[in-house]
Amino acid sequence: MGVAVGGLGWWASHSPLFRLREVTVTGTAHLSPADVIGLAGIEATTNVLWLDEGAAGARIERDPWVGEAAVARELPGTVRIEVVERVPVGAVPAGGSAFLLVAGDGMVLERVTEDPGLPLIETDAEPRVGRIAGPLVGQALALSELDPGLSSRVRRAILLPDGSLVLRLTGGLRVDYGAPVELETKAIALAEVLAWADGEGVLLGSVDLRAPRAPAAKLRGAETSTG
Repeated sequence: MGVAVGGLGWWASHSPLFRLREVTVTGTAHLSPADVIGLAGIEATTNVLWLDEGAAGARIERDPWVGEAAVARELPGTVRIEVVERVPVGAVPAGGSAFLLVAGDGMVLERVTEDPGLPLIETDAEPRVGRIAGPLVGQALALSELDPGLSSRVRRAILLPDGSLVLRLTGGLRVDYGAPVELETKAIALAEVLAWADGEGVLLGSVDLRAPRAPAAKLRGAETSTG
């Protein structure tokens, strides 16, 4: 009797009842739903009952564009996948017309052959696609904290030999960040200083955010340039 029951259970779990009927994918922008399904290793013949959700999610997260992936089964035949994609915040010149796209956590996403119109991240490192580039993390995190309108004004993100961060904005405006810490506070302070300058019609040459709760600014022509 035990053998018969066990055999019945095996048959039920491997029967067409649990064959894949529907897959939904949400959260994609760069990747397509088909890309995500392929990364998960899900096929038309997949048995949903036996699908290892954790392993499927881990396979999706191997793609550098995917920050997080969650896979859930809904028996008998549905799989739902939610992904959170990384977003490029800057680009590293890679010779000629090529650039490496970098996400906010320093992950190198992709090599492209046209200018993506993102802030340039200056580095002596040799980043590799699919890897988090440690030397770029401070610059990438700083850029990720900027709202899109402000980020579009950044031309270069430079990490100086002493570990301090400098942003160069349109018009040559220099922003001294100091150490890449308190980045959210510094982003808010920078937005407020620039909003004030724009409202007053003042042309700034430099902004000092090393003490972000007491930012300082100099008018254009009154600052000195060292980076």
